[in-house]
Amino acid sequence: MKFSFSTRTCPEWDLDTIVSRGHEFGYRGIEVDAGSSALADLEKVGQALSSGKIHIACVATSVAMSGKKRLDMEQADALRLSIENAQRLGAPVVKMLGTSVRPGRTEAAVQLARWLRPLADFAAERQVGIVVENSASFRTAHEMWSMLDLLNHPAVGAAWDVLDAALVNEEPSLSVPVLNSRIHYVQVRDAQIAPAGAGYAPLGSGDVAIEDFLKRLRGIGYAGYVNFGWDRTRFPNLPGAEAMLPEAIETLRHWTKIVEAPVKKPAHKPAAAAK
Repeated sequence: MKFSFSTRTCPEWDLDTIVSRGHEFGYRGIEVDAGSSALADLEKVGQALSSGKIHIACVATSVAMSGKKRLDMEQADALRLSIENAQRLGAPVVKMLGTSVRPGRTEAAVQLARWLRPLADFAAERQVGIVVENSASFRTAHEMWSMLDLLNHPAVGAAWDVLDAALVNEEPSLSVPVLNSRIHYVQVRDAQIAPAGAGYAPLGSGDVAIEDFLKRLRGIGYAGYVNFGWDRTRFPNLPGAEAMLPEAIETLRHWTKIVEAPVKKPAHKPAAAAK
């Protein structure tokens, strides 16, 4: 697994700072919002990444199919632009939100699969993947699987957010086996979950079963990015990136480390007696 963090974690940093501090803390990638100023000048982004210290893990969009023809044409254009930008930047995936059309219903899965098919071909031609986040209609693994199975396109997979799954009471013991290799991107966020809602918490101090989730991902051989989400653009009073990013990657490394068993030396056998 490779660790990345969202630029929403550090909205006050410029691109050079994001790259240098992210590398210093040990991250391999960054998730960049498609509409952020960080992507305004692709040439500058390319220069900042030219050292190879850190890579773009994902271009995150707010694209979501609406079921309204004109709006969905605009959304398709926005997704194509992000795919082209991802190709230029060497980003493996572009993330979208899915659809709010009749949440969890078969009709929504059919509509989204039909809408995504030409966009999936467009992405595949550019060697970029599309990942659909479980934040709109397809909140559970079975709902997400039904849409991906209808689409049946290798360029499209799930962007699984373990907090969003927890908010609908779905445990990793269900999510990971159901989706398996269709999980193409991962986001981890912890939170204190209460009937009134959820509040962000440092990794390991909330109610989300992240450690179990990561162990199960390792069990299916997941080798992609695990993105740390800490949205200070929406919640500016959260602790800053200088404190949270080092703490988060230390926790993630602790949870995902593989303890190798000591190599046992073969027992010494006496030489065979000469005949």
